[in-house]
Amino acid sequence: MQYPGLSFDVGGFEALDTATESLGGVLSWYSLIHHNPQDIQTPLVEFARVIRPGGGLLVGFFEGATVGTFDHAVTTAYRWPVAELSQKLVTAGFEVIETHTRTGSDHRPHGAITARRQSTRGIGFRAPPPIHYAAVGARGSSHRSVGGPPVNFRVEIEPDPTMAFNKVQ
Repeated sequence: MQYPGLSFDVGGFEALDTATESLGGVLSWYSLIHHNPQDIQTPLVEFARVIRPGGGLLVGFFEGATVGTFDHAVTTAYRWPVAELSQKLVTAGFEVIETHTRTGSDHRPHGAITARRQSTRGIGFRAPPPIHYAAVGARGSSHRSVGGPPVNFRVEIEPDPTMAFNKVQ
């Protein structure tokens, strides 16, 4: 095993089995694309619960002019306007730091939002110690095709102290 210090947990991001404010950040890279837009606030609020104030969130998704559906390899997926998903993050307790979009003739438009968890005390930003970072992603299509809700994973990493995970430019 190349990284024996990694741990993997199976569960849903609607109720993460992680202590409140215990993570320095969450990576949600295309893991929300199959989540119904009417219920998108549930995982975003859950991300806010487990991330320490000042901790980071990176969300990757398919971008579009309006919230809408499209056929995906496994099941229906949703695209979001960057501004609308950004507002959902603000409502959930995040400050949007940066947004990115990528378009091209050979692929669907993509979006990414970098956000920081707001302080629950209203004191402003306080950087958390870089102890754990989590990646939350949807289970692969080979598993999803048998039916049932998406299953997600969490990766906890003891970071290299020489790396600047908390720096936001």
